[in-house]
Amino acid sequence: MAIFLALLGAFFFGILSVLTRRALRVAPDPVTGAFVTNVVALGAAAAVAAIAGSRLSGLTWHNVWPFLLAGLFVPGVSQILFVYAIKLSGPARTSTTTGVAPLISAFIAIVVLDEPLNGWLLLGSVLVVAGVVSLAWERTRPEHFRAFGLVLAAACAILFGVRDNIVRWAEDGSQVAPLVGAMLVLASACVTAGCYLAVVRGRELPSLVRRSAVPFIIPGLALGFAYDGLTEAFSRAKVTIVAPLNATSALWGVLAAAVLMRRAENIGLRLVAAAGLIVAGAVVVGALR
Repeated sequence: MAIFLALLGAFFFGILSVLTRRALRVAPDPVTGAFVTNVVALGAAAAVAAIAGSRLSGLTWHNVWPFLLAGLFVPGVSQILFVYAIKLSGPARTSTTTGVAPLISAFIAIVVLDEPLNGWLLLGSVLVVAGVVSLAWERTRPEHFRAFGLVLAAACAILFGVRDNIVRWAEDGSQVAPLVGAMLVLASACVTAGCYLAVVRGRELPSLVRRSAVPFIIPGLALGFAYDGLTEAFSRAKVTIVAPLNATSALWGVLAAAVLMRRAENIGLRLVAAAGLIVAGAVVVGALR
């Protein structure tokens, strides 16, 4: 079940990038798009939790604060960076770059949680680095491509690695139901994105939110379902199992871009190979456990 839930979350994370790019064509402000996506995701997560009969028990500050902390950074800060990255570099290349997150998750677990380092991690690291180098040397890119978007995507990958460890640590022995944990993470993200939006957009906020409300509904649903799958998976398995499986979102992102935006994204063999190497490296990292 943990494997299925991790792969399900990866699917929704993968198509999220393409859905976000399509929404940006109608409502081009990334900050507002990130906020609306988080709000819709929270609604979707709450609906799933209600349907599943998840109880709001164990909600003491001791059990709740790690989820709120995780949500502050991911998807609070990360969703803003993620939408900007998609706008600058496109969904396929953004998804591929964020695929390095499991490697970061593993290294954080080794340093912070004192998990062992072995040959599998080294081999996985080589594959991931090869994929990143292949992507960096890509010759043919879309006209709209801006390299800074990949920098933002890399920052997202680091934040994803931090999130994986915090959520897994929070759920270890916690009385908070996983779906309720997803709600807490997304609620914290809504507050973070909302505060930032109010500061940087000010008086434009109401009109921007109205313009972004409809286009970002579907991306928001995808994000909500992705976090449901991720938190449920982390409640059943360790970071080094769930995170590599979740990294298959890179392939889903490239596949969705190839089907829906092939010409605009200029999908080539080098991009597919880069995504394949990164995902393979992530799966090898998963062999640690």
